[in-house]
Amino acid sequence: MEWLTEPGIPSGKRNVGPDRSRVEVDVFHRYEDRWDLLLDSAYTAPILLPAHYWKLAQNPEIGLPSGHSWSAKLPPAWE
Repeated sequence: MEWLTEPGIPSGKRNVGPDRSRVEVDVFHRYEDRWDLLLDSAYTAPILLPAHYWKLAQNPEIGLPSGHSWSAKLPPAWE
């Protein structure tokens, strides 16, 4: 959703092609080889996303999907 809300882009218009509107692999690199996380509940797994995603989740133009468990209370900032 970040690409949809970039300042200066008309509402609802793509500012890049589909090849650039995807999530980059580096977003998930901290989860690589963390097979141990599959053994525990998703509710207790550490948040290993880049820190700027925490800020995006707080942005009312981007936010979280309706009914998301973090909608009521966002976890503390992660690293």
